[in-house]
Amino acid sequence: MSDAEFILGELDRYRKRSWVVRLMLAVVGVFQLVFALPWLFASSPVWGDSLASDMHLVRDGVLGLMFGLSALVVAWRVEYAWFALPVVLVLTLVQTVFVVVDHWLKHVTGSFEWVHLIGALIGVLIASLLRPRRRSAPALKVVRND
Repeated sequence: MSDAEFILGELDRYRKRSWVVRLMLAVVGVFQLVFALPWLFASSPVWGDSLASDMHLVRDGVLGLMFGLSALVVAWRVEYAWFALPVVLVLTLVQTVFVVVDHWLKHVTGSFEWVHLIGALIGVLIASLLRPRRRSAPALKVVRND
């Protein structure tokens, strides 16, 4: 076995192709997009426009769009989870910082912020697809140059 085959085998061992998790990721991704698309236009049909400022809604719309698209791409092709997980983690960090800042500046009510847990759920589902499988990795060959 070549080194490249071993590396590809190890990467494949860390990809889980659970159809249940992929289906959940697709459903949550669509759910996130349903919320995010109206926010892009500073509208919130579910909560009403009085719970958050326009600036907050548009920013959350962009972040929600990124969360939703990341979820759908990973649900479609699991191998993109390696690239999507760091993006989703950075988005979660950015969103958390803005939750604190916006709550402090009174740009949003606390009840509106619970919807951001959808992004955290997307991150958890993507991370669950990267758990290693239980089968053992192929053994390494030791090459000696005596």
